[in-house]
Amino acid sequence: MFPVAAAEDCKRAEALRRRVPAYALIRAMVTQDQDAAVLLVDQARTAGSLDLLAFNMASVAAQALLASEGYDLERVLAALDYWMESASSGVPSAKRARDAAA
Repeated sequence: MFPVAAAEDCKRAEALRRRVPAYALIRAMVTQDQDAAVLLVDQARTAGSLDLLAFNMASVAAQALLASEGYDLERVLAALDYWMESASSGVPSAKRARDAAA
């Protein structure tokens, strides 16, 4: 293997390793494991990498949303706009969805 290619592989591997806490935090939230979520955030804060955790959370969440909607960017943006509007008006989105369906 060429040294440049090996260096690029190492960079990609390191970037993927840095996402592991983000995947773990999302998993903790999906399973409602608050203790694990708090521990992961505390570990990132202690390590001085809270900003990296936030960035990787956004990246991983974006990938998950895109995958869940068949990579249809328009649908993903519509969902995000709806959630932002719901959050900014202070009404939980589940209640708004029920009200809209009624």
